[in-house]
Amino acid sequence: MGSSGWIFPLYPLPRVAPKGWWSLDQGVDIGGNANQCGSRLRELAVASGTIVHEGLDGFGSSTPVLLVDSGPDKGRYIYYGHAQPALQPVGAHVSAGQPIADVGCGAVGISSAPHLEIGMLPAGAHSPEDLPSVGETSHETMSNLNAAYKTARAADQARRAAAAKAKRHSLRGH
Repeated sequence: MGSSGWIFPLYPLPRVAPKGWWSLDQGVDIGGNANQCGSRLRELAVASGTIVHEGLDGFGSSTPVLLVDSGPDKGRYIYYGHAQPALQPVGAHVSAGQPIADVGCGAVGISSAPHLEIGMLPAGAHSPEDLPSVGETSHETMSNLNAAYKTARAADQARRAAAAKAKRHSLRGH
């Protein structure tokens, strides 16, 4: 979990486009490094909460909206635009890091290539459909993503180093 309290929302990490390719929108657009979609690039819950809505105008009929129930963003809505299919039904409680959707393949909502647009609704939003305007919360979302990405990359590098060490150890017959 990053210093923001978020888990990075895409898995597996090696398939995520470099940070220089991410872009600000209503939320933050993040794609795969080779336009991965479907089960090749999963969307994860950034925090624990409940899926309270599915489908948003412009983002596709399978867009999950998560109502965060703990941590610094408790009470905030997080949307996962351009998802398809959603993997959790409305009403499901999910844990941070649990798969909730796949990145949609093709044009899902108003999009031209597979990607996730993840965004946070403004604090105090009364409905999961009260989307932010462009730039309203995208910098806050980007800050949370950067912290979560840094933590996820460090964990991925540690996991890879441990696997390489175990492989070297087993090759020596120990």
